[in-house]
Amino acid sequence: MIAKTGYLLIAALQLFILSACAATEADIIGEWKLQAVTYADGSVNNVDDGNQVIIFENKIIEQIKGHGRRSYPYTRKGLVLILEPAGEQVEWQILKAETNAMEILTPIGTYNLHRIR
Repeated sequence: MIAKTGYLLIAALQLFILSACAATEADIIGEWKLQAVTYADGSVNNVDDGNQVIIFENKIIEQIKGHGRRSYPYTRKGLVLILEPAGEQVEWQILKAETNAMEILTPIGTYNLHRIR
């Protein structure tokens, strides 16, 4: 009985580790609707339609009403996206990456995204 419990515990730990590894390699490429931005003080800005983040293999495009369309080359290291706007380096941290929902911590705040395509 104790041996079975030990094997179950080990199996559960392996599943947990595998799921954590899968999250680091989640498919984030696609078009994402920016639904809200949560700021450091906890306030939330629910964003209008038409605001998007489009992620390609090596480029991110932010399309934000009132700010235009900005394109950034980036590299990915696990859950960190390193954007390079105008020779700088800016980190975006993936907090949650699911098939149709993603949260990314940016210097502006946490982007709440929903997959369009």
